[in-house]
Amino acid sequence: MSNNAKAMKAGIWYTIGNFIANGMVFLVSPVFNKIMTKGEVGDFSNYSVWVSLLVIIFTLNLNSALSVARFDYKDELDDFVGSSLVLGSSFTLFFYILAIIFSDFITSWVGINKFELHVAFAYFLVSPALQMFQLKSRIEYKYRAATVVAFISTTVATLCSVAAIFVFEDKFMGRVAGNYIPLILMN
Repeated sequence: MSNNAKAMKAGIWYTIGNFIANGMVFLVSPVFNKIMTKGEVGDFSNYSVWVSLLVIIFTLNLNSALSVARFDYKDELDDFVGSSLVLGSSFTLFFYILAIIFSDFITSWVGINKFELHVAFAYFLVSPALQMFQLKSRIEYKYRAATVVAFISTTVATLCSVAAIFVFEDKFMGRVAGNYIPLILMN
């Protein structure tokens, strides 16, 4: 099979996988909106935005370099991935230590508690590995692995989020725990 055919097939499967994963989140949103208050839904959206923004900063977004590195380090791509993960994790750990030292200031400024701060940093530590795996799978046209991992992680996080908002008295904390802890554990 030619590279163009592989790329086309992989692109179709990535699109289908993303559509299914995002569709699942979209379909479950009414459940969250029904059970959680508007404030709790807004708080989770705010928390998710903070996590999405800070993961880029605290991990140095090194996974984005993989697209270029595949040309520069063809034979050592695995070494590049490993080095990137070590560098990103070291940088994240440095900021995690600072966050622990200044946790009172950070939690009051951002408006989260210490548990949510620890969950965010645990996610920052492990999410680059999943992102690197996904991107490397795409580069190598291993669409099955990338699609299956994306589907499983989205499904488990979504189902755990729904279950957690029924279990936790604090629905916001249940949503945070249900969404991020499974992603952390799966990485």
